Amino acid sequence: MGILHDLFHRREEVKPPERRQSTRYLVEEPSELYVTDRPLSATLVDVSIHGARIATRFPRDTGEVIGVQIQLDGIPMILPLRLLWRRMVDGSYQFGGLFVDLTAEEQHYLGRYIHCAVQRRRALQKTCIA
Repeated sequence: MGILHDLFHRREEVKPPERRQSTRYLVEEPSELYVTDRPLSATLVDVSIHGARIATRFPRDTGEVIGVQIQLDGIPMILPLRLLWRRMVDGSYQFGGLFVDLTAEEQHYLGRYIHCAVQRRRALQKTCIA
C-alpha cells in the first residue's frame, strides 16, 4: 500500500521520523485526551498541520487513535490522532502522532489554531524580551 498506510496499521513502537512533513509549532497548552467518555488531562506540547506531540500521566499504546482537544476562541474541537511513538520525559508520557481523517472543517480549524498559537507565542516573546 504505502508508507502512511503501513504506519497507521502498525502496533509496535515507532521512532519519530527524522524529517517531518510540516513545521511543528511549540504551544505547551493544556488539553484533554478522549479515549473513553471521560477526558484525561494532558498538555499539547507542539502541533503541526499533520500531527502533534502530547504529554500526559496516562499511558497509551502506539497505534491507538485518541481524540485530542484544541480550543480556538473558547470553542473546543476534538481531533483524531494516531499515536506513532511514545517515550518517558520527566516522569510523564510523551506521545507523537498524525492526525487522521480530518474533515475540511477540522483542517481549517486546525490551521486557524496554529496561526493563533504562533501569534500568542510571538506576543509573549516580545513581552519577555523588553
